[in-house]
This record gives sequence, C-alpha cells and structure tokens, in this order.
Amino acid sequence: MYNNITLGLRKRLLAGSTFALLSLSAAPALATDWWMIFGTGDTPNRDLFFADAQSVKATQQDPQNTQLTVVQVFESPNSPNYVSYTLELQCAQRQLRVNSATAYLRAGATTVLPAPKRWVPVPKSWLEHGYDFACAPGKRKSNAMMPMGVGSIDNAQLVAITQQGLFNQLPGNQPIRIESKKSSTEDVMRDLNFLLGAPEKK
Repeated sequence: MYNNITLGLRKRLLAGSTFALLSLSAAPALATDWWMIFGTGDTPNRDLFFADAQSVKATQQDPQNTQLTVVQVFESPNSPNYVSYTLELQCAQRQLRVNSATAYLRAGATTVLPAPKRWVPVPKSWLEHGYDFACAPGKRKSNAMMPMGVGSIDNAQLVAITQQGLFNQLPGNQPIRIESKKSSTEDVMRDLNFLLGAPEKK
C-alpha cells in the first residue's frame, strides 16, 4: 500500500512540499538531500520517515561502517514533533545499531533518548528501509523512496513541510501501514527497543 501511494502521489506531494517550503522564512543551513523512505499508521496517528542522502558516509572510527541520519515526523499532537536518529550500518553483514536518538517536543524542549547502542541484525521495519537507503542507493526509487529535492532544508523545515503539506495530501482513508499509537517519548523508545530486541525496562 505504501508503495502504491508513494508512486501515485509523487508529483502532488512534491508540489505541496515546494509550496510549504516557500512559505517558510529563509534560513542558512547545510546542504541536504532528503528522501521519504517509509510511512506508518493511519490518520491521525501517521508517522513519516525521511533519510538524508548527504549524511551517508563512512564513520570516523570505522571507515568500513556507514552512517545515516533518519528523521521520524509524527502527525499526532500527543507525540513528539519529530525524532532524529543516527544509525551506523555494516552493509555486508546486514547489521546496524542506533548511536543516538533525540526527540524534539512540540513545546520546544529537546530530550536525548537512551539509544540501545548494540549491533543487531536489520529488523523488518523502518530500520530496514534505512538500511536499504544507505547500503543500496541505486535501488532507492525502485524501493518506492521519494526524493524531496536537494537543497538546504533543515530538520525544522522538513517537519513543517510534512505537517503542513504531506500529511494533508496523503489520503487518510488509505492507511500506509497500521502501527500502534505513540503517545510519548517512552513509547518511542519502547517501540525502538522492541525492534532491536532489547529487554523492556521495568
């Protein structure tokens, strides 16, 4: 379903994102190349995941490993505004770990989440889409990943584009994928730990 929606709405979503971006005040930022790589949920609890192609590079500590930045944008007002993840990938071994996870709350506060920094096999989830994005860049479009355009779109602008444009244009009666509702940073970490096989903290 996600694949069909993404391909069918590509032009409309890009037009909406361009309009939303132009409505934002200009601000200097580093060059970015955001792609929409995955989506979950149904209105009003949808999440969209974006990966920055400019962030894909060898890590400093181990040049054989690959680093990737992924941003998860939430539709629900009960969730954080967005969460930014830094992933480290071992492409040949299909292993990954989450080196950092930072939640940006709607009230303006920032919370550094306790990322489970351990190597695990790539799970079937948005993390697998992140792995495919970084480790198989030539298959991004065939994997239904949608480029948002190269430019200087920072995280705040990306969130505004998503919340003002994309969430309004994606048809609410066609769920991308059903997931449980996330209502707090604790829920975000519970879901992440579940995906990575980490024990739940009591």
